[in-house]
Amino acid sequence: MTGRSPSPELAEVESEVGLPPRTLYLRGRSAVLGDPPPKVVAELFGIFPSWLFEFALPPAMVALDAASAVRAYSRSSAQWAHVSLSGADDPGRSADPLFRTPRT
Repeated sequence: MTGRSPSPELAEVESEVGLPPRTLYLRGRSAVLGDPPPKVVAELFGIFPSWLFEFALPPAMVALDAASAVRAYSRSSAQWAHVSLSGADDPGRSADPLFRTPRT
């Protein structure tokens, strides 16, 4: 992954569930597929080198089953959204583009 730190919310949940730093992002996002091999996950992500998944994913899969990983990642995302978006002056504005119909 990049040298950037994960969000504090992701790091907090990662610690709570016993995963090493920066692995909940990989495990949580890929766990919606169950437990595919790291090479498959690397191809699906498409932005990180495959060695990263070979290194980080197997221990994360042992530490946290797929359903728990999805719940943990979802919880960290919800916490991030609460912290990062709840102070917005017009929170609905960020969602507006999602509901626009493309014109063809």
